[in-house]
Amino acid sequence: MARDAEPGTIDGTTEVTHRIEVAAPAKAVYRIVAEVGLWPLYFPPTVRAERTGGDGTEERIRIWALANGDLRTWESRRRLDPVTFRIEFEQIQPREPVAAMGGTWRITERGDGGCTVELDHFYRAVDGDPVAHERITRAVDTNSRSELEHLKRAAERGDAEQELLFDFADTETITGSIEEAYAFIYEASRWPERLPHVARIELREEETGLQFMEMDTRSPDGSLHTTASGRV
Repeated sequence: MARDAEPGTIDGTTEVTHRIEVAAPAKAVYRIVAEVGLWPLYFPPTVRAERTGGDGTEERIRIWALANGDLRTWESRRRLDPVTFRIEFEQIQPREPVAAMGGTWRITERGDGGCTVELDHFYRAVDGDPVAHERITRAVDTNSRSELEHLKRAAERGDAEQELLFDFADTETITGSIEEAYAFIYEASRWPERLPHVARIELREEETGLQFMEMDTRSPDGSLHTTASGRV
Protein backbone atom coordinates (compact mmCIF):
# COMPACT_ATOMS: atom_id res chain seq x y z
CA MET A 1 0.00 0.00 0.00
CA ALA A 2 1.29 3.47 -0.91
CA ARG A 3 2.29 5.65 2.03
CA ASP A 4 2.91 9.39 2.19
CA ALA A 5 5.60 11.55 3.65
CA GLU A 6 3.96 14.62 5.14
CA PRO A 7 4.00 17.42 2.56
CA GLY A 8 6.11 20.45 3.37
CA THR A 9 5.98 23.93 1.85
CA ILE A 10 8.94 26.30 1.45
CA ASP A 11 8.58 29.69 -0.25
CA GLY A 12 5.25 28.65 -1.76
CA THR A 13 6.59 25.39 -3.24
CA THR A 14 5.19 22.17 -1.79
CA GLU A 15 7.24 18.97 -1.66
CA VAL A 16 5.69 15.56 -1.03
CA THR A 17 6.75 11.91 -1.36
CA HIS A 18 4.60 8.86 -2.03
CA ARG A 19 6.17 5.41 -1.66
CA ILE A 20 5.32 1.75 -2.03
CA GLU A 21 7.04 -1.61 -1.53
CA VAL A 22 7.15 -3.83 -4.62
CA ALA A 23 7.95 -7.56 -4.68
CA ALA A 24 9.80 -7.31 -7.99
CA PRO A 25 13.36 -6.38 -9.06
CA ALA A 26 14.19 -2.68 -9.36
CA LYS A 27 15.17 -3.22 -13.01
CA ALA A 28 11.69 -4.50 -13.90
CA VAL A 29 10.02 -1.56 -12.16
CA TYR A 30 12.40 0.95 -13.79
CA ARG A 31 11.57 -0.43 -17.25
CA ILE A 32 7.87 0.38 -16.82
CA VAL A 33 8.55 3.91 -15.57
CA ALA A 34 11.15 4.61 -18.28
CA GLU A 35 9.03 3.39 -21.23
CA VAL A 36 6.63 6.31 -21.30
CA GLY A 37 4.73 4.93 -24.30
CA LEU A 38 3.46 2.12 -22.05
CA TRP A 39 1.94 4.45 -19.47
CA PRO A 40 -1.67 4.31 -20.76
CA LEU A 41 -1.51 0.54 -20.11
CA TYR A 42 -0.17 0.81 -16.59
CA PHE A 43 -1.16 4.20 -15.18
CA PRO A 44 -4.94 4.82 -15.41
CA PRO A 45 -4.73 8.64 -15.12
CA THR A 46 -2.74 8.62 -18.40
CA VAL A 47 -4.72 8.66 -21.65
CA ARG A 48 -1.76 9.07 -24.01
CA ALA A 49 2.01 9.52 -23.60
CA GLU A 50 4.83 9.81 -26.11
CA ARG A 51 8.46 10.81 -26.40
CA THR A 52 8.84 14.01 -28.43
CA GLY A 53 12.64 14.29 -28.38
CA GLY A 54 15.85 13.18 -26.74
CA ASP A 55 18.12 10.17 -26.62
CA GLY A 56 16.83 8.06 -23.75
CA THR A 57 19.06 9.79 -21.19
CA GLU A 58 17.79 13.35 -21.64
CA GLU A 59 14.37 13.41 -23.24
CA ARG A 60 11.16 15.37 -23.69
CA ILE A 61 7.78 13.71 -23.31
CA ARG A 62 4.16 14.81 -23.79
CA ILE A 63 1.44 13.43 -21.56
CA TRP A 64 -2.34 13.61 -21.76
CA ALA A 65 -3.87 12.62 -18.41
CA LEU A 66 -6.88 13.08 -16.15
CA ALA A 67 -6.52 15.36 -13.15
CA ASN A 68 -9.53 15.83 -10.88
CA GLY A 69 -11.73 14.57 -13.72
CA ASP A 70 -10.35 17.06 -16.28
CA LEU A 71 -8.27 15.95 -19.25
CA ARG A 72 -5.06 17.98 -19.40
CA THR A 73 -1.87 17.88 -21.46
CA TRP A 74 1.67 19.07 -20.76
CA GLU A 75 5.25 18.55 -21.90
CA SER A 76 8.05 17.54 -19.53
CA ARG A 77 11.80 17.01 -19.69
CA ARG A 78 13.24 13.89 -18.09
CA ARG A 79 16.71 12.76 -17.03
CA LEU A 80 17.05 8.97 -16.85
CA ASP A 81 19.70 7.01 -14.95
CA PRO A 82 19.30 3.23 -15.51
CA VAL A 83 22.28 2.51 -13.22
CA THR A 84 20.78 4.07 -10.07
CA PHE A 85 17.17 3.50 -11.23
CA ARG A 86 16.36 7.19 -10.92
CA ILE A 87 14.30 9.41 -13.23
CA GLU A 88 13.94 13.18 -12.73
CA PHE A 89 11.13 15.11 -14.45
CA GLU A 90 9.87 18.67 -14.72
CA GLN A 91 7.09 20.32 -16.71
CA ILE A 92 8.53 22.65 -19.36
CA GLN A 93 5.64 25.10 -19.66
CA PRO A 94 3.19 24.48 -16.82
CA ARG A 95 -0.41 25.44 -17.48
CA GLU A 96 -2.70 27.22 -15.04
CA PRO A 97 -3.35 26.68 -12.23
CA VAL A 98 0.13 25.08 -12.04
CA ALA A 99 3.07 27.49 -11.85
CA ALA A 100 5.74 24.78 -11.43
CA MET A 101 5.69 20.99 -11.26
CA GLY A 102 8.40 18.34 -11.18
CA GLY A 103 9.87 15.51 -9.18
CA THR A 104 11.80 12.25 -9.14
CA TRP A 105 11.15 8.52 -9.39
CA ARG A 106 13.56 6.70 -7.03
CA ILE A 107 13.70 2.90 -7.11
CA THR A 108 15.86 1.21 -4.46
CA GLU A 109 16.78 -2.48 -4.38
CA ARG A 110 16.02 -4.44 -1.22
CA GLY A 111 17.94 -7.48 -0.02
CA ASP A 112 14.98 -9.82 -0.61
CA GLY A 113 14.79 -9.27 -4.37
CA GLY A 114 12.12 -6.59 -4.14
CA CYS A 115 12.42 -2.81 -4.17
CA THR A 116 11.10 0.40 -2.67
CA VAL A 117 9.62 2.94 -5.08
CA GLU A 118 9.46 6.59 -4.04
CA LEU A 119 7.71 9.22 -6.15
CA ASP A 120 8.69 12.76 -5.17
CA HIS A 121 6.80 15.85 -6.34
CA PHE A 122 7.35 19.57 -5.98
CA TYR A 123 4.71 22.02 -7.17
CA ARG A 124 3.52 25.60 -6.86
CA ALA A 125 0.21 27.23 -7.75
CA VAL A 126 -0.05 30.37 -9.88
CA ASP A 127 0.11 33.46 -7.61
CA GLY A 128 0.06 31.16 -4.59
CA ASP A 129 -3.72 30.79 -4.92
CA PRO A 130 -4.80 28.54 -2.00
CA VAL A 131 -7.82 27.15 -3.86
CA ALA A 132 -5.66 26.22 -6.85
CA HIS A 133 -3.03 24.80 -4.50
CA GLU A 134 -5.64 22.51 -2.92
CA ARG A 135 -6.76 21.29 -6.37
CA ILE A 136 -3.16 20.54 -7.37
CA THR A 137 -2.50 18.77 -4.06
CA ARG A 138 -5.59 16.61 -4.53
CA ALA A 139 -4.61 15.69 -8.11
CA VAL A 140 -1.00 14.87 -7.16
CA ASP A 141 -2.12 12.70 -4.26
CA THR A 142 -4.83 10.83 -6.19
CA ASN A 143 -2.72 10.22 -9.28
CA SER A 144 0.43 9.27 -7.35
CA ARG A 145 -1.42 6.67 -5.29
CA SER A 146 -3.05 5.23 -8.39
CA GLU A 147 0.21 5.14 -10.37
CA LEU A 148 2.14 3.41 -7.59
CA GLU A 149 -0.55 0.81 -6.94
CA HIS A 150 -0.83 -0.06 -10.64
CA LEU A 151 2.96 -0.04 -11.06
CA LYS A 152 3.22 -2.55 -8.20
CA ARG A 153 0.54 -4.76 -9.75
CA ALA A 154 2.14 -4.78 -13.20
CA ALA A 155 5.71 -5.37 -11.97
CA GLU A 156 4.71 -8.18 -9.62
CA ARG A 157 2.95 -10.06 -12.43
CA GLY A 158 6.39 -10.57 -13.98
CA ASP A 159 6.46 -12.87 -17.03
CA ALA A 160 2.67 -13.35 -16.84
CA GLU A 161 2.22 -9.69 -17.79
CA GLN A 162 2.63 -10.35 -21.53
CA GLU A 163 -0.20 -12.89 -21.45
CA LEU A 164 -2.59 -10.19 -20.23
CA LEU A 165 -1.81 -7.66 -22.98
CA PHE A 166 -3.49 -7.77 -26.37
CA ASP A 167 -4.67 -5.41 -29.06
CA PHE A 168 -7.22 -5.69 -31.83
CA ALA A 169 -8.64 -3.65 -34.69
CA ASP A 170 -11.76 -3.60 -36.85
CA THR A 171 -11.77 -2.24 -40.39
CA GLU A 172 -14.68 -0.85 -42.36
CA THR A 173 -14.69 0.66 -45.86
CA ILE A 174 -16.87 3.78 -46.07
CA THR A 175 -18.12 5.44 -49.25
CA GLY A 176 -17.74 8.94 -47.88
CA SER A 177 -15.12 11.56 -47.14
CA ILE A 178 -12.47 11.33 -44.45
CA GLU A 179 -13.82 14.58 -42.99
CA GLU A 180 -17.31 13.13 -42.57
CA ALA A 181 -15.99 9.94 -40.98
CA TYR A 182 -13.84 11.92 -38.56
CA ALA A 183 -16.73 14.24 -37.67
CA PHE A 184 -18.91 11.24 -36.82
CA ILE A 185 -16.31 9.93 -34.39
CA TYR A 186 -15.51 13.38 -32.98
CA GLU A 187 -19.15 14.30 -32.34
CA ALA A 188 -19.62 11.72 -29.61
CA SER A 189 -22.33 13.83 -27.96
CA ARG A 190 -24.64 12.81 -30.84
CA TRP A 191 -24.00 9.06 -30.55
CA PRO A 192 -27.23 8.30 -28.62
CA GLU A 193 -29.23 9.46 -31.66
CA ARG A 194 -26.89 7.77 -34.15
CA LEU A 195 -25.85 4.49 -32.52
CA PRO A 196 -28.60 2.15 -31.26
CA HIS A 197 -26.46 0.60 -28.52
CA VAL A 198 -25.52 3.97 -26.94
CA ALA A 199 -28.15 4.84 -24.33
CA ARG A 200 -26.54 7.89 -22.72
CA ILE A 201 -23.45 10.02 -23.03
CA GLU A 202 -22.08 12.99 -21.11
CA LEU A 203 -19.20 14.77 -22.79
CA ARG A 204 -16.97 17.63 -21.62
CA GLU A 205 -14.56 19.42 -23.93
CA GLU A 206 -13.13 22.42 -22.12
CA GLU A 207 -10.18 22.51 -24.51
CA THR A 208 -10.58 21.74 -28.21
CA GLY A 209 -9.51 18.19 -28.95
CA LEU A 210 -9.44 17.03 -25.32
CA GLN A 211 -12.65 15.20 -24.40
CA PHE A 212 -13.83 13.41 -21.26
CA MET A 213 -16.92 11.30 -21.69
CA GLU A 214 -19.07 8.98 -19.62
CA MET A 215 -21.18 6.59 -21.66
CA ASP A 216 -23.88 3.96 -21.06
CA THR A 217 -23.96 1.22 -23.70
CA ARG A 218 -26.61 -1.47 -24.04
CA SER A 219 -25.38 -5.09 -24.15
CA PRO A 220 -27.11 -7.76 -26.29
CA ASP A 221 -28.95 -9.00 -23.16
CA GLY A 222 -30.34 -5.51 -22.56
CA SER A 223 -28.14 -4.63 -19.56
CA LEU A 224 -26.34 -1.29 -19.41
CA HIS A 225 -22.59 -0.94 -19.11
CA THR A 226 -21.02 2.38 -18.04
CA THR A 227 -17.54 3.47 -19.13
CA ALA A 228 -15.58 6.69 -18.61
CA SER A 229 -12.97 7.63 -21.22
CA GLY A 230 -10.51 10.36 -22.03
CA ARG A 231 -10.10 11.11 -25.75
CA VAL A 232 -7.34 13.02 -27.52
